[in-house]
Amino acid sequence: MRSISIINQKGGIGKTTTAINLSACLAELGQRVLLIDMDSQANASIGLNVDPEDLDKTVYDLFMDEKTRVSDVLCRTMIDNLDLLPAHMDLAGCEVLLAGNASRPYILRNALKEINGNYDFVLIDCPPSLGVLSLNSLLASSDIIIPTEAKYYAVKGFDMLNKMIKTIDQQLGHKINIMGVLITMFEKRTSLHRILYNEIKQTFGDKLFATLIPKNITLSEAELYREPVIKYAANSPGALNYRHLAIEVLFHD
Repeated sequence: MRSISIINQKGGIGKTTTAINLSACLAELGQRVLLIDMDSQANASIGLNVDPEDLDKTVYDLFMDEKTRVSDVLCRTMIDNLDLLPAHMDLAGCEVLLAGNASRPYILRNALKEINGNYDFVLIDCPPSLGVLSLNSLLASSDIIIPTEAKYYAVKGFDMLNKMIKTIDQQLGHKINIMGVLITMFEKRTSLHRILYNEIKQTFGDKLFATLIPKNITLSEAELYREPVIKYAANSPGALNYRHLAIEVLFHD
């Protein structure tokens, strides 16, 4: 089972869009996939047409009630082979509520032991911050994917994330592989985007995915209709791009 956190502390860079659509495309390739929504905005859950307000249990209960198991929270989705652990807005309070819990960084990792072997991929949509929920996600992950825009300040936030990864390695003994950096909302006709793409490529080298995710209205429409793009518009450029990314991830060393 390969576990991947999709993380960037900057919001609005296509993180959740990537989590939803990469999960769906891996499932389409016949992989058994679990998507975990760790963001209190619950956009990954809503994007798969799961309303947290209609549920008895969410990831919040997994963190706050030690009797809650993964199987109590698990939801099927509209995509074959894709399951979901949905979020709830109450997750926003976990940072404070877990302050006195010595095992708090390991809650998610310990919970996932229940389903070890049930999935080929576990993808985690992290919140846009580097607090206790992101720490839980990273400690439950073997790899990370970092979505980013082709903008001048986009890579500046990587320094803080890199420090967190090094701290987790040195102080907690957990190594995390940077699977790749994914450029989202790319506009190839914009000369600035092409220049910044080359700068990002020089910085990250072979850690930069070959797949680019262009700015695409179909991806936004799919979100509006609460569907992955491969279900909303199976032959659209957005669907093809995320299929290419899924193949890269599937065959990544």
